[in-house]
Amino acid sequence: MTETRGVLVGGRYRLVELIGRGGMGRLWRGRDETLHRDVAVKEVLFPPGLDGGQLEVLLRRVTHEALTSAGLNHPGIVTVHDVVEHNGAPAIVTELVAGRSLAAMIRHQGRLPVGEVARISAAVLDALAVAHRAGVVHRDLKPDNILISGGRVVLTDFGIAAVAAAIMAPTRPGGVMGTPFYAAPEQLEGKPATSASDLWAVGATFYHAVEGERPSTAQSVATLTHSPRPFRHAGPLEDVLAGLLAKDPHQRPTAEDAIRTLAPYSAPLPARRGPDQNGWTTTHAQTVPATPAVIPPISALPTDGGSVAGSPSVVTVPLSDFPKDRPTALIGHARAVFSVAFSPDGRTLATGSADDTVRLWDVATGRTIATLAGHEGWVESVAFSPDGRTLATGGADHEVWLWDTETGSSIGSFAGHTCAVFSVAFSPGGRTLATGSADDTVRLWDVATGRSISILTGHTEDVFSVAFSPDGKTLATGSRDSDVRLWSTMMPRPS
Repeated sequence: MTETRGVLVGGRYRLVELIGRGGMGRLWRGRDETLHRDVAVKEVLFPPGLDGGQLEVLLRRVTHEALTSAGLNHPGIVTVHDVVEHNGAPAIVTELVAGRSLAAMIRHQGRLPVGEVARISAAVLDALAVAHRAGVVHRDLKPDNILISGGRVVLTDFGIAAVAAAIMAPTRPGGVMGTPFYAAPEQLEGKPATSASDLWAVGATFYHAVEGERPSTAQSVATLTHSPRPFRHAGPLEDVLAGLLAKDPHQRPTAEDAIRTLAPYSAPLPARRGPDQNGWTTTHAQTVPATPAVIPPISALPTDGGSVAGSPSVVTVPLSDFPKDRPTALIGHARAVFSVAFSPDGRTLATGSADDTVRLWDVATGRTIATLAGHEGWVESVAFSPDGRTLATGGADHEVWLWDTETGSSIGSFAGHTCAVFSVAFSPGGRTLATGSADDTVRLWDVATGRSISILTGHTEDVFSVAFSPDGKTLATGSRDSDVRLWSTMMPRPS
């Protein structure tokens, strides 16, 4: 099965949008037309050249693994809804998790804080403990298979590595399964994966998260089995991660033991409801009453002066003349701040944070005007409309929100991106919003209706920045793929 958008799989699941691909096949956002809900459809691809008997064996194996995974009941394990046959190949239907992979977080942020690594790893270990008690081994745990959705940590692709092993067997006997950088030494030596192998993968995965690099950069299987590089940033997590990375599987702690060790450092985030909107909605936005910011003294500013580029000449501005009653720091967010934007009149500052909130600040006093809560993931981008009345925000929850800056209330949100929204920008007239995403696409939206005007494809990696020309006729976009692209925005608007 190598399908395209719109195909009905298993007589029930409509393929809506391709959201990922890999060696095992392709992942689609689908629609269950019986229960009227969004789902994920994993399209499993078999290698060419297999005879009918081999195909039948593989189909049975895929079905068995999917049904085994379906028996795992844990909020940290993606729920398997169904496995169906279509055109002689299987498709695994699961819940659709709106979240960001740990791999994407590491790419975007670099090494993660110790507390965040402890929280996520404890959640993964808790899910693995349930699987291991049921006799299920993941076999290919890695940052790409861990999704963060608000306060929820979800482990995906249970059983997929076993399916891959079954598929590989007829064509590559004795092949090593798993992703080498995260595979246990015994797996790299060709031995069967066990629950202890999963625990090595946890250690390697969270070594990468807390150190910002893989435990080894070796390119050969032989050198990958050596001890990992020394820890530099793990702090209190060093002992438990080192234990998980013990070369002898019998010396590794159990998942339960590792959780107990992590407990002092892994306080959970508040539970949040996963996003489930299509189109405009205001169902879970809230405005938190403003709280005063703690404003440090003016002495926090440098006093040696600075330069501001002017036209046609350069004007030197002595920073010591900055008004003594103006704040120099705005304190209120609980986690990293990813985005800032001034209102057109310069009186209000908007900030988006990893605490999943947006704050509006009074620039003159440094006090919080409002805290806007609605995103269920990091707020990656903020932008004011040209008239300053509307604020657009994009988040790791894949959503774009619009807010009334006068009242701090939500105007609505619209969904369409399948990964984090890194950038937002209003057109000069304020009628169109451009958004750039980690799904490699740019979208143009009609602000008045919330409708998607167009999807711009061409970038091959995350789109980090979007900007309209002063006349609004051209859009510029920048991406991780090193390309800057220019797009014409002169197109018919939806009726």
